Amino acid sequence: MTSNVILNATLFLRIADGTMKHPTKRILWVFMLDTGDTLWDEETIFTKAQTALLSELRKNGIRFASEGAFNLLRKLDDRLIEHYDRFEYDFRALILALIFFFKGNAEDKSIRRATRLMKEGIPQDLEPIVTSCYNVLRNQLQTIPRLLRGVKATLRTLRSKPSVVCLFSEGDCCRIERVIAALTLRKSYDFLYVRKKTERLYRHALHRAQARLRISGKSDLRAMVVGDLLDRDIRIGKKIGAVSVHRLGGYKPGQRPRNRYEKPDYVIEHIPELVRIVEQEEKRVHERVSTA
Repeated sequence: MTSNVILNATLFLRIADGTMKHPTKRILWVFMLDTGDTLWDEETIFTKAQTALLSELRKNGIRFASEGAFNLLRKLDDRLIEHYDRFEYDFRALILALIFFFKGNAEDKSIRRATRLMKEGIPQDLEPIVTSCYNVLRNQLQTIPRLLRGVKATLRTLRSKPSVVCLFSEGDCCRIERVIAALTLRKSYDFLYVRKKTERLYRHALHRAQARLRISGKSDLRAMVVGDLLDRDIRIGKKIGAVSVHRLGGYKPGQRPRNRYEKPDYVIEHIPELVRIVEQEEKRVHERVSTA
């Protein structure tokens, strides 16, 4: 009886002075990060390559006004991305569309003619200029992009937690693997997915990550999706119930959410800001457990 009184008194004092707290859940993370313009500066590489493409067109006798030419290229590029449903399609289609537009065709007709000729075959009279421009563009795209500030340190911090890190890209597989090797990022992630980003792919990656993590009743699994595109990265993150983080800048710096799925939970300028966000999310989990 006396021992029980002493034990209860001790427990009361430990609770009162804060030395005994509610048990906290073990937080497991699945970090799902975009690569280009999220981890490295891909936009600069593509801008230089596409500018070089325009210069090569002029060298080959295609006349056009310099003002607005780059914006036109990006507009045609966006339409071809939508047509082929991939970011790195066969860029000869873009070259053909530019040639037709600069020769007086309307934008729609230029796109239609270019995509049709990609199926039927490029005419002999256009083959030399298309090949020359394509080679210039391809060679420029071989350049290794600059790793964005604080990326490696941030990835080390994320991986120091009970976590799985997945990288995603819709770029050319060989180019992405070459960039990862050159930037020595291979040990900074667990899984790499280079294909079209879909909700189904991200759910598959999440399930694959869950299989690697040891999940128990005392665990709380959290997923975070990070990327620079609202209509791809953020939308998918919202759809799968992950914490969504939009990195500003990159390919489309002027994006605005068009619906609730494109409204990110957090907005950052630099990747190291992820560490603070992770800490905030973990604090919320612990607070929820302690008040339960």
